[in-house]
Amino acid sequence: MGARLRVVLDQLVHVVDADQAAASLDLTLGLVATSPSGCTVDAIVTAGAEVPIGGVSDVRTLALARRELATSWQLGIAPGVGGGLIHSPTLMAPLVRHDRVHDNDQTTVTLWDLRAWDAPETLSKARSRGSGACSVVL
Repeated sequence: MGARLRVVLDQLVHVVDADQAAASLDLTLGLVATSPSGCTVDAIVTAGAEVPIGGVSDVRTLALARRELATSWQLGIAPGVGGGLIHSPTLMAPLVRHDRVHDNDQTTVTLWDLRAWDAPETLSKARSRGSGACSVVL
């Protein structure tokens, strides 16, 4: 059995930051193109989204729109997401408690810049919540 990486593509329907939305798609394309034999790349998307990337094995469409999903994830409620390896190319990620010893669940978030912390006054409220090139394992 190979590995399955699921990527959160939260800006397919409602784009908060065009640069991050494009980077998320490019990153997912790169993951699909370079995944080893036996490994798959899946997508987790909000309600109403269609994934414009060939090679994505499975698309899990959640019942909530982006705003409602962000709120539920901030509260630790991640309905329908499931476990496993999840990567979010934005700060929007399912932040839920998991058991690393027994479940092998892992969530990774990529921060594209640190302006939200270094210079928050330069960003709108929506962009400061989704801003952020380092990866953080949660």
